[in-house]
Amino acid sequence: QDQWNLQSQQLGESWNLTQQQLGENLTQRQGELGQSYRQNISGLKGGWEAQQAGFGAQARRGFQQADLMGEQMQRRGRGLMHGEQRQRIAESEVEGAYKQSFGLGKSAYERAMEGATSRYREGLGAAQLGYEQQMARGELGYGQAMESGQLALQQGMTDIYQGLEQDVFGIRE
Repeated sequence: QDQWNLQSQQLGESWNLTQQQLGENLTQRQGELGQSYRQNISGLKGGWEAQQAGFGAQARRGFQQADLMGEQMQRRGRGLMHGEQRQRIAESEVEGAYKQSFGLGKSAYERAMEGATSRYREGLGAAQLGYEQQMARGELGYGQAMESGQLALQQGMTDIYQGLEQDVFGIRE
């Protein structure tokens, strides 16, 4: 009985330590996933901001070229109306190209963000599932060890009693 008490105590301590380690592993994995996600999001955001700045710079150059074209046409004497009309068309084209580029860039950025968020959630789910599976396996192993130890104790006690009965029977004979 004393051996079983010591063994069951050791099994319990071992299982408690295993549970603690599994919990720490899960927490660490979640932290790693969170850090990776934040870095990924930060990179995507920085890239999108840089892309927006590039779109803005391109649009400014386009508007400057349209203004310059309008001024040149007025200086060449092609008529005020014709120069202004060509300038407005060029500005409209620049604005349309800017809106299209911005829209495409924003759409790509949003898809990338959704993908990163989806991968982060999947990673968290996989980590949680792995933790739960390890805990279930550990609980099963711990339960089986406790049951087999208890069974061995009962079997040992039965063997002792049977041995005593045989000794008593032998003495009586």
